[in-house]
Amino acid sequence: MYKQLLRPIFFSFDPEKIHHFTFSLVKFTSKIPGFKSIYRSLYVIENPKLERNVLG
Repeated sequence: MYKQLLRPIFFSFDPEKIHHFTFSLVKFTSKIPGFKSIYRSLYVIENPKLERNVLG
């Protein structure tokens, strides 16, 4: 769906405007109950192999 529909639409606009639109949309939807957990399940990766100890 992204490559067929959304990508052509997004690429027809100014990149900076689409960037601001996308982040505004994420900010707006994150205030809707349940959306933070949806984002977390899609984008947060918890893997011990990826953990790092920095400055400690």
